[in-house]
Amino acid sequence: MTFVYQNGGEILNADKTKTGYRDEATQQAIQYAVDFSQKYKVSPTVQQLADMSREQYFESGKAAMGMFGSWMLGDFRSNEYVAKNCDVAVLPKGKKQATIYNGLSNAVSAKTKHEDAAIKFVKFLGGEEANKIQGEKNAAIPAYKGTENTWVEANKQFNVKVYPEMLKYAVIFPNSETREKWMLMETEVLSKAWAGEMSVKDACNELADKIDALLATEKK
Repeated sequence: MTFVYQNGGEILNADKTKTGYRDEATQQAIQYAVDFSQKYKVSPTVQQLADMSREQYFESGKAAMGMFGSWMLGDFRSNEYVAKNCDVAVLPKGKKQATIYNGLSNAVSAKTKHEDAAIKFVKFLGGEEANKIQGEKNAAIPAYKGTENTWVEANKQFNVKVYPEMLKYAVIFPNSETREKWMLMETEVLSKAWAGEMSVKDACNELADKIDALLATEKK
């Protein structure tokens, strides 16, 4: 997805009624990613990744570079090879700078027997104090503006300050009512392109038909 947005493409349009997989910019970005393994042979193939994960390739020194989320820091910190030889850097730039970001949220059950206490606790979790605790304890990058430095300070082993810095041009992870279903479709269909069993154009167009059909069932 990062390559798609760096190339000016999109996964979903603004009102989430259509997918961007038919767009030339999106298909160019997918082709660019596929070429790493299919054309240039510098990235593991989909078959090879079935035997060893991206993380395992990186942690064993078989891969020199990878795109990983901040949640992987715990694993990488405890891996002797990565801790000694690797660091974090800003993502390479395409036509423009872009990266994907996501977030976690807290909610109160409609069936709770302790509504007042639960709401009070959720409000606390969204505040400055709780976010500082979250950063200091290395749970995740705090969402409360100005508290991200607590997380950076807790991870001095790596150059993690680039994660919050990249939020300046970050794109929120595409989401819709049927996201769970169309993400499974992405894996199923695009895997064929990565394996060389299907052209990127055909795979993207097939995926666009399937995702658009799902989006049409959503309540707007």
